[in-house]
Amino acid sequence: MTKEAIRMEFDRLYAKAMASIAHGQDLAAKNYLTAAAGQLSKLLAKTEGEEQESVQNWILDIGAQIEKLRIGIENEKTKPLLMEKVGAEQNSSPKRKPFMVDIPDVTFEDVAGMCEVKEVVRDKVIYPRLYPQLFKTFRKKSGGGILLYGLPGTGKTMVAKAIARETGAKMFTVKPSDLLSKWFGNSEKNVRKLFLAARSERNAVIFLDELEGFACSRDSESDSMNRVVGELLTQMQGVTDGDEEDRILLIAATNRPWDIDSAFLRPGRFDERIYVPLPDLEARKVIIKNSILGVPGHEDVLVERMAQETEGYNGADVEYLCEKAKELAIRRVIAAKMKDKKLTQEDFDQALREVRSSVAKKDISRLEGWEKENIEHAS
Repeated sequence: MTKEAIRMEFDRLYAKAMASIAHGQDLAAKNYLTAAAGQLSKLLAKTEGEEQESVQNWILDIGAQIEKLRIGIENEKTKPLLMEKVGAEQNSSPKRKPFMVDIPDVTFEDVAGMCEVKEVVRDKVIYPRLYPQLFKTFRKKSGGGILLYGLPGTGKTMVAKAIARETGAKMFTVKPSDLLSKWFGNSEKNVRKLFLAARSERNAVIFLDELEGFACSRDSESDSMNRVVGELLTQMQGVTDGDEEDRILLIAATNRPWDIDSAFLRPGRFDERIYVPLPDLEARKVIIKNSILGVPGHEDVLVERMAQETEGYNGADVEYLCEKAKELAIRRVIAAKMKDKKLTQEDFDQALREVRSSVAKKDISRLEGWEKENIEHAS
């Protein structure tokens, strides 16, 4: 058997063990874990270096799990504390879940502007998943992950949520703090748990937010981070190259693409790299209109002028500007003993004097330079 076939069989057995634990079937779980350990032993003979060390750690961990199950069976205890260790936390508080799972309610209509971004996403991501037979007819290749990069506050997370919504997928949102652990080997285990959970769904999106936090270059990081990067690459390869590419979509977001290990940018990983720019004039107008819609006096606000005045602001800055104008209006109404309860253009002018763009020109230049370099490299 190939390494990939062994890994797939291990994942299948391990997932069955987790399901058995969740249903209190300790004996079945013990048998599945024993079989899974056997697959890891086969894999051990085919690996070397850091990958072999990771497999050895998994064998030791599964051995400990089997022993706890054995003790639990002998004592006639169902659902031992092992459930918490391996992540089968069906009965625990949502706050203890290692990552957020939901079906987003954001659509592309909620995303202001970004017409070019939306067009690329529909052509490269949504249409292949909605019309797979059509793509097969034209022998059009699809699959691979998506890397959304751009300045902070430009709406990368909203784009990812809209993709999940448009494709009807359950979204697994993960930040570095959700996966990284100070305990040896736990970070790699968390990566495996994430992908196992996604594989249990018929249609899933894995959204890796702040990708640079757990996929940074291995040239300058510790051995612990190198193992995390290696495990993440291995799990991604199984998703983007196999039958799972029709069920699992990988999306990542970053503000610092130059810090990401180059292995993640190779074909078969994050094939599509989409630059999410600052909102243009029309997008800023939409953000302002949506932010003040329904507020008394909103019709008197000079939206066009405010959109022009906020050139160079990111979406979060524009939203904060609107919130600041509302805050100033409330303060003014209270000082006037509840008179003139409406938003005015003067409130916005005052807010504009207090709220400046959080975007640094050097960051824009660096992102544009990275984009140009990668486009030239790809061509």
